[in-house]
Amino acid sequence: MDPLDLLKDTSKAYLGQIPLLGPVLTGLFEAKAREVQGARLRQFLEDLRTEFEAMLEEEFDREYLQSQDYAHLILLAAESSQRTR
Repeated sequence: MDPLDLLKDTSKAYLGQIPLLGPVLTGLFEAKAREVQGARLRQFLEDLRTEFEAMLEEEFDREYLQSQDYAHLILLAAESSQRTR
């Protein structure tokens, strides 16, 4: 398990134990985390669109762009973009 994920899970567990406020705070933090992840993914997709537009103006290997390796690379980049800036 990633140390950052462990820290997040631990902090949620502690927050959840605060009477009355714990579940509310946990819900707020989770909503904010989803919002940040969504914003990062939208920015990644916008950057990707910009890069693809630039590639269309140049010569590129269409066979590679249709390969499983390239699709896997894009999926890994999308996942990473949600976790980091």
